Amino acid sequence: MRRLGDGLRPESHRVSHLACLHGCLRYLNVRITPGWLFGVTGHAFLLNVQPSVCVSGPSVYNWEWLMRLVGHVGGDVTFVKAGAGDDDFVRHRERAWRHARAAIDAGNPCYGWQMDGPEFHVIAGYDDVGYRYVDAENPRGRTAWDVVGGPPTGMLCVASVARGDASDDVGAIRGGLELALTHTREGMEGDRPWSGADALAEWADAMDTGRASASGVAYNAAVWEECRRYAVEFMWEAKERLRGRLAPVFNAAAEEYDRVARAFGVVAGLFPYPPQGQPPPGRVAIASRALRDARDAEARAIDALEALVASL
Repeated sequence: MRRLGDGLRPESHRVSHLACLHGCLRYLNVRITPGWLFGVTGHAFLLNVQPSVCVSGPSVYNWEWLMRLVGHVGGDVTFVKAGAGDDDFVRHRERAWRHARAAIDAGNPCYGWQMDGPEFHVIAGYDDVGYRYVDAENPRGRTAWDVVGGPPTGMLCVASVARGDASDDVGAIRGGLELALTHTREGMEGDRPWSGADALAEWADAMDTGRASASGVAYNAAVWEECRRYAVEFMWEAKERLRGRLAPVFNAAAEEYDRVARAFGVVAGLFPYPPQGQPPPGRVAIASRALRDARDAEARAIDALEALVASL
């Protein structure tokens, strides 16, 4: 059995992927603000909503994009990723198990998908049976290595985090913004979720027509409110790091993302996650109106991202 120090744990972010990454980076003494991490990885600006506003929406994006961008902040992420339907899935599962043990033996923290439920979890160690993971509810969780990647999602992802060399601020800022714009323009391959500003109108329509899952609305609102809140913090920090260069554009983006964050805050207040008691009457109409009102602000924020990328 091998276990890293007790200081290894996820940070308290709703986005479990970044909660794990931030906790691993902190364990490696890579000190960054949440806003910088959310922005440089592009997650602060993502919007990914399934047609039924399912709880899976915030997790259905290209994780590899995000993991590669962590290099900009001084982390080096190496991962094994596969789907249960892949012909060589069993081999990938075995590779992931070997990879995590080797990384932990070298003193590098790990994290993985669905150690217990469809979220990311910090992997703090291993024993003869499998992974020893950490989350907010269970500081000493345990799961067998040969069940990871099974139901309900059928996805395997185990990653290690080591120290690396951070890039310059301009490169870091550009990387996160370019990822966000690519995601907004291209969405996902195949059965694409809603993305970009129009996703807000689609989400509102799904609520008005009764097609939206109440628990999904609650979870999506909590996740995307956090993202837009950190988008605002990222814009202020990026402006400071560039010593006021492009300050009007950073200011404009921050103002628009603040409007969107407040709209998501309205929805989250009406649909708390996890659900709590009887919701107030008329909540659907109020929430959908807030989303529709935020659509134009989101579109203007995306325009500001385009302007920043063109000028950096």
